[in-house]
Amino acid sequence: MSGNKDDFIVKLLSDAQESRIVSVVQKVLQRLLDKKIAYRMRIPPKLVGVHPANRDGQGCTDAAVHRLAEGMYSLCF
Repeated sequence: MSGNKDDFIVKLLSDAQESRIVSVVQKVLQRLLDKKIAYRMRIPPKLVGVHPANRDGQGCTDAAVHRLAEGMYSLCF
């Protein structure tokens, strides 16, 4: 797929509605796994975190992550 759009994923995203976004995300992730573009791994919680300098020192809050995702989404559509 290198650089080419996956028609299946493009259609899923274009048809996505807020009421079923979770199922769309699950289908997209499964497609990426099937195509060997993504993989699953388990990481112990102790090894996961945000560097203090990340996000201008503000850390990682759920509200900030949602604002960032909304901004990224608005750039794409």
